[in-house]
Amino acid sequence: MLRYFLTAVVMFIAFMFSSQSALAEDWREEECRMNRGTPTWTTWDVKQMIHCAINKWPVPGGFDQAVDVASCESGSDLLDHSTDGFAGTYQQATQYWPGRQRTAQHALGWKLQNSVFNPRPNVIVSVRMAHQEGWTGHWPHCGYE
Repeated sequence: MLRYFLTAVVMFIAFMFSSQSALAEDWREEECRMNRGTPTWTTWDVKQMIHCAINKWPVPGGFDQAVDVASCESGSDLLDHSTDGFAGTYQQATQYWPGRQRTAQHALGWKLQNSVFNPRPNVIVSVRMAHQEGWTGHWPHCGYE
């Protein structure tokens, strides 16, 4: 009898922890926070970020095209930090970035860092732009649409 009771308690505790983990993942997925809270990003984190964003805002060509455009813009380094007037994963025009970041943050109700070099806001803003206008309007040299 004691064994059954202990088994039930262990199963209940396991259920509670798995439910908490699922809720935490749902929240993270909801806001597309893909670098697991670390101060640095990996290429894998950026691709997860792109995947999350296109699940919310579908874009022409889906995930593969979104990664191709990012690679076209940033080369093989999706964490590119160019400083020639364009910056970040999707090489956002730095002169327009503050307005784009504020507009997206306001529309979403999410906290987005103002740094164009941070992959999260750069990807979210860029994917939303491609969702609304397609890729060619802002990334014409990447050869899509």
